[in-house]
Amino acid sequence: MNVPKRILLVDDCREELQSVEQMLSNMNGEWKVESAESGIAALQKMCLRPFDVVVTDFHMPKMTGEELLHRVKSEHPDTVRIVLSGFFEAHVTERLVQSAHQYLCKPCNATELKEAISRSLFLRDLLTNQDLKQFLAQNTVFPSPSNLYTELVMELQSPSPFIGEMTNIIGRDMMLSNRVLHLANSAFFAPPEKITDIEGVIEHLGTEVVKALVLAIQTFSQFERFRKDDRAIKRIWNHSWTVGKLAHRIGEAEHFDAYELHQAFSAGLLHDVGKLVFMTGLPKQFTRALHVQRERSIPFWKAEQESFGCTHAEVGAYLLGTWGLPVPVVETVALHHRPAASSTQTTSAITAVHAADAIERQAEAEFPAHPYAELDEEYVSRLNLLHRVATWRNLRDDAGTEAIRKTAGSFGSQDALKAA
Repeated sequence: MNVPKRILLVDDCREELQSVEQMLSNMNGEWKVESAESGIAALQKMCLRPFDVVVTDFHMPKMTGEELLHRVKSEHPDTVRIVLSGFFEAHVTERLVQSAHQYLCKPCNATELKEAISRSLFLRDLLTNQDLKQFLAQNTVFPSPSNLYTELVMELQSPSPFIGEMTNIIGRDMMLSNRVLHLANSAFFAPPEKITDIEGVIEHLGTEVVKALVLAIQTFSQFERFRKDDRAIKRIWNHSWTVGKLAHRIGEAEHFDAYELHQAFSAGLLHDVGKLVFMTGLPKQFTRALHVQRERSIPFWKAEQESFGCTHAEVGAYLLGTWGLPVPVVETVALHHRPAASSTQTTSAITAVHAADAIERQAEAEFPAHPYAELDEEYVSRLNLLHRVATWRNLRDDAGTEAIRKTAGSFGSQDALKAA
């Protein structure tokens, strides 16, 4: 018998509490919902018994929702943290990434709230499975986000983020600056004229895209240092860059909002980061998994499951989760091969990255056996989107494969960087 998940609702407005409780009232015994009318009362309840999820209002007297979630993160790290508000300023949204797993705008409907809770619980359970923990215990290569990236995030979280300071932070690493400039001037981002400095990149692309580029570039650079032959890492980067771009294009075609587009692009850039952990931390086992894939003609993630007890998708998601990336990005990385496992029943970043990855792998295959070889057609059909797959493939073809290959290949290429 499954034990009901314990949900704690926090709001100083009794009417709001009753409204949210009503939304969650028909979960058929799966959830047990309690409430508190202040952050202090919530913490007192959590000291008496554990809760799986805390859903709090942002604007509360004495202790704000943000302050409450900082305490919950420190004192009850296994608890899922969700914040609700009628309005979020941009700098507040950036800060909340560090304290809240998800944030939702009021008024949110019952489906949206239930989905947010369900996906957060699913991801928490996925990333704490024993096979994954056993793998991580024996792996010796598990990097942390760079100090430069951490400084960049802290600047974005400040009450008044300053583009000049962001420019200074990125500018301290010349190789990073060159790579960001090169990618920003690619046809994908379509600048009206050549961008010549980081300040221009931030103004043209926005802080979220620049942050994603910095994290992806520096993550791949960290793993480069563990290998004498970095050709395999460059291949993963090439694939990741093209998947990120195509996922963004698919999101645009399906009318994603700006936040969803950022999720799709970021997750696309980072969706195979778990492979870097495998190949640098356990190279012999990684090579054996490659042999299993080739001998049995199965997808690589299934060969990983047999060889490691987990896949690069889950390992990558765990890594990004420890770095504090938003839940939708971490979930997309975790499920990019198994999108049907998501509790999300609508088109999302998972849809875009899964489709982009399948389409790119099909284009990279030497002898394609089926036009949608690794695409979960049942999942796509469930979303009534199977008729859109041909359009998504054309988005890649329209971009020009040679241009894609040139831009992607710039990672680690000194000649390309000098030409930027």
